Amino acid sequence: MEDPETKKNNRNTRIAIIGTGPASLLKALFLSASAPDSEITLLDTASVAGGAWYSDQSPAGYEIECGCHIWSYVPKAYRFIEKELGVPLYAVKPAPVFVGKKIRVPYSAKNSTDTYRAFCKTLLSLRWKRFGNFRHDPNMNFRIIGKRNRYPKSGSPELIHALLSRISKRTNITIKLNTVISAIRIQDNTAILETEAGTAVFDTLYLTYVSHIGKLIINDQVIPAKHRRVDYIHFLLRTDKPLLKKMSYWRLINDPVIHRITDISYQTGFHENLVLAGIKDKAYYANDEETLITHCRNLFEKYGLTDQTFSMEKLKTHIFPTYYLDETTLDCLKKSGPAVALLQTTDLMHGFYFLLRNEKSTG
Repeated sequence: MEDPETKKNNRNTRIAIIGTGPASLLKALFLSASAPDSEITLLDTASVAGGAWYSDQSPAGYEIECGCHIWSYVPKAYRFIEKELGVPLYAVKPAPVFVGKKIRVPYSAKNSTDTYRAFCKTLLSLRWKRFGNFRHDPNMNFRIIGKRNRYPKSGSPELIHALLSRISKRTNITIKLNTVISAIRIQDNTAILETEAGTAVFDTLYLTYVSHIGKLIINDQVIPAKHRRVDYIHFLLRTDKPLLKKMSYWRLINDPVIHRITDISYQTGFHENLVLAGIKDKAYYANDEETLITHCRNLFEKYGLTDQTFSMEKLKTHIFPTYYLDETTLDCLKKSGPAVALLQTTDLMHGFYFLLRNEKSTG
């Protein structure tokens, strides 16, 4: 006679995943492989898959990123992307940097500094048990020399295409775009999702830390779903000639308007001179667009990327609203029972790392 646990594992399980970012897509692939009889549905309010990693077309028709992206240094995730997903990665050159008023610090150097600072702080606090956690924390990396952030040759769209290509071959995975979830109800170890198309019942629901939840009801109790909204806003800028200095990704520490810039000309094979400028949402909503574009021109000249002979125009504004669930809501979801699980996605490479680690442990 089949025992209840085996019977449960073998049943045709209905699984929902909210969001279609890279981590959600990868989780769907893992679930499809480990539970081939399951029915997996990914739901997204957007019209295209990819989450914050969605893409657009340049004026000349090249596929380009819509946001300033850089991947954390996580070798395990890099190896998986290359070996298992077939996406070659290359060292980012010049290295991505943090730009302050007077100094520039490479991302790799800051990561090592943060690691040793955390190590010394733990050592001085005499909390020995924390040392064991360092081994499983992708933030902790003691390597100083030879660290290189890596990235696909033509940008993040390569990763999205690789994931979607594999998903298209799985008959038990469905992606539903343009789907707004008005309410989530957790009841009797099931997850009930209410959408404009109707109500759907799932055995397991996966959410990310940046899921936008309208109404949350757990065992007949209405839980205030609180979020911290951040609009990630990027100007797609075009110059009439290449930048005077080679750069890849700069994170600006002190500028009141721009928090990061990246040269994505390489994504067009250098046939177009395109730069993405990440605009702080408070600055965007407090100023008119011409003022912001003037600030971009001045900042580029200040750092020697352009001079007064350059022309610069804004081609498009990309706004990606992101809803970070607050700790109280997250705690309620974590305690709601086996029908709900959370995915780490706030840092893409860290999210991949934890998915790979969990996949290995459940093996």
